Amino acid sequence: MRRSRAVFHSMSGAVCPSWRRRTAGLGGGAGHGRGLVMRMSDPVFEAIRDRLMECSDGEALLADGFEAALIGTAVGWFGRSHRTVALYDLALCLHVLVEHGMDEEEADEWIGFNLTGAYAGPGTPVFAIVKRQPVIVED
Repeated sequence: MRRSRAVFHSMSGAVCPSWRRRTAGLGGGAGHGRGLVMRMSDPVFEAIRDRLMECSDGEALLADGFEAALIGTAVGWFGRSHRTVALYDLALCLHVLVEHGMDEEEADEWIGFNLTGAYAGPGTPVFAIVKRQPVIVED
């Protein structure tokens, strides 16, 4: 089993201190030296990122390499504070990993340990299983 931790970074671009280890190819290991760095210029991604910056005062964390899976923001009580955090589609996260060489079982296990099982502070993203296509409404 491949275990590593995903790197979550703040909206200011700083790496969360407890997550300093960047992983090549999302988890390293033999045959997985491909770096997974996808920087989207997609206007929807930019709009979500801008909203996160505005609503979270830059405290929301983003999962490196999973820009294509960022689908919005989640607002609610996390611990004892009301926060806005990044919202990712789990199926799209799985797709990103499979596209970069993991089989589905391995990708599912990696996600469970490195994304959904990771806590990097109050701005840690949340991950959803989306059963229907979301409707994107412009403000």
